[in-house]
Amino acid sequence: MLSGVGMNVNPWTLKVILPVGISFYTFHGLSYVIDIYQGRIKAERNFIDYSLFVSFFPLLVAGPIERATHLLPQIQTQRNFSYKNQ
Repeated sequence: MLSGVGMNVNPWTLKVILPVGISFYTFHGLSYVIDIYQGRIKAERNFIDYSLFVSFFPLLVAGPIERATHLLPQIQTQRNFSYKNQ
């Protein structure tokens, strides 16, 4: 599929990179489900907030699996942009 758009990808590279990415999303999703099961948070009804939590890229690069109890409240906080606040 990628070669159809002009990208040449070594199959060995996909065998290495793909499991790393899948494991991150799997464990991140599991931490969310565990937090709900243990009653630490309520299930997120907003699909966009949930999707942002699961796919938040800086966590993939920077460090450990972040718990939903820490990151979801930050995502849900109302933010107002103003040039004066820079």
